[in-house]
Amino acid sequence: MDPETPVTVFTVQSPAALRCAESLGYWHGSRDFIEDEDFRDAYLWMRDQMAERISFFSGDYPIWATLHRPNFRKLRKWAEPQVLVKARVPRGRILLSDYDDWHSVLNRFIATHDEKEADQWWELPETEKLANLHWERILDLDWVIENGRKPRLQACVDRIYAHEVERITFVNGRRRYCHAA
Repeated sequence: MDPETPVTVFTVQSPAALRCAESLGYWHGSRDFIEDEDFRDAYLWMRDQMAERISFFSGDYPIWATLHRPNFRKLRKWAEPQVLVKARVPRGRILLSDYDDWHSVLNRFIATHDEKEADQWWELPETEKLANLHWERILDLDWVIENGRKPRLQACVDRIYAHEVERITFVNGRRRYCHAA
């Protein structure tokens, strides 16, 4: 796909992120919004992957998004309304990965669908385990499919500019509050 082809993405953000985006003119990922410090290294890894694969990468942390509108009936209710952003972003600023396999990175475990490979990994000396995590596999959607799974795609986006936003909706569980973009 041409890197300039626009792709529709959806991301759920906080009202604070909306205020920041309004002042800057774009949405961006930030270390300040990583909810669990144990995930910081995983986010850094994903940022490094974006730097390798996205031309003119900003260096920001990723904006986590999906390619389909989230089903809020299945999501928890938040203490305060959240912001659902629908945007059209050039494909060249998006890094796709498999959501389920992303948990290998979050949990610092080998990315594999093979129990034998996982068992062999456990047998490695600690000094070799880090070099054999194979996390780059989560970015190879053919690998996911070859291993008998339909990928559940997540999109890591490098900035969403104001002119790319199609709609902003405040959501709190099943209630929605629309805000013109």
